[in-house]
Amino acid sequence: MTVRRAIVVGGGPGGLAAALAVRRAGFTPLVCEAAMELREVGSGLTLWPNALRALDDLGVGDAIRAAAAPLAAIAMNRACGERIFAVPCEGRDGIGWAAALHRAELQSRLLEAVGGSAIRLASRCVAVREHHGTVTAYLDGGEELTGDLLVGADGLHSRVRAALAGDDELRWAGYRVWRGVAELDVGDRTGVTSLGRGAQFGIFPMSHGRTYWFASLSGARDEPAVRRPRDYLGSQLASWHAPVAQLVDATDELSIVCTDVFDRRPLRRWSWGRITLLGDAAHPSAPTLGQGACQAFEDAAVLSRCLMQDHDVPRALQRYQQRRLRRANAITDESRRLGNVGQWRHPAACRIRDWFIRAIPEPMRRRQLRGMFRYEQ
Repeated sequence: MTVRRAIVVGGGPGGLAAALAVRRAGFTPLVCEAAMELREVGSGLTLWPNALRALDDLGVGDAIRAAAAPLAAIAMNRACGERIFAVPCEGRDGIGWAAALHRAELQSRLLEAVGGSAIRLASRCVAVREHHGTVTAYLDGGEELTGDLLVGADGLHSRVRAALAGDDELRWAGYRVWRGVAELDVGDRTGVTSLGRGAQFGIFPMSHGRTYWFASLSGARDEPAVRRPRDYLGSQLASWHAPVAQLVDATDELSIVCTDVFDRRPLRRWSWGRITLLGDAAHPSAPTLGQGACQAFEDAAVLSRCLMQDHDVPRALQRYQQRRLRRANAITDESRRLGNVGQWRHPAACRIRDWFIRAIPEPMRRRQLRGMFRYEQ
């Protein structure tokens, strides 16, 4: 039997999920990661019901469940602590399994499933080419890797995307996000996002008594980097409800990650012959909906199914694109829109925003959430 090889560019969660996807479709994956090592970097992230269903299809759902403490509910507050709404995750009326997980824990489970032998470190892809039924990845050291399929999962600054779709401009979202994991048990299994003036703060309980938090603050793109994030966030969020200040103070300052938020205009196409894109390389979004990794996992599961259903690679990649393009691009658009609304500063506008969110009937709110978390192959 002829061995078919798939080259995956990028060794983050999306790239590792892509490796699982192509393996399930009968390809031997080779993951090219630019970094010298897959370090345990980053902080937390949220996984929603659509992500878990996709991970189940990739064969790693149980491993992820074992590493996480699921949320009982999600809620939204005002900065003063007043509750705007709450929706259960569990039970008959719940929206489904959801949890916060450390990025390193997620990546280690995916890496264990892929296997270290499939990973090539210090392998930065600088160009790609399709020629006579094969694809070639050109590495910065001059080496050329050839395969039957190539998946660009190399993130926001994707070289694969730039090679195929052109180097389109990043779009500044108007805010930065600080993320951390505090060694503090908030004593509640509810994931809460609180809205303020030009700011948001998220609190998501994790396993082992830890809490993942994020703070998004409006600002100018050229503002200098903050050297002491705990002091800065403490001053910016001093009037917010408990335990906002306590969570920031309980976090190792060196572990706090700050990210300038960008996205890109949605593409109308992300598959070319035997080359396709996945995750942030295809549809980078603002983090407002917490769907970045979730959408990458959906991509991977759908890609796997399309490759299993059709052995003609270019045709399978077109089918993958067709099934994913509208939903993924809609998430990008909605994330940007809600990010803008969440960063409103004017007191009257913020009161109207909070009132409008509260006024949504609960059945409609649950339908909206279930629609966002609905994953279909």
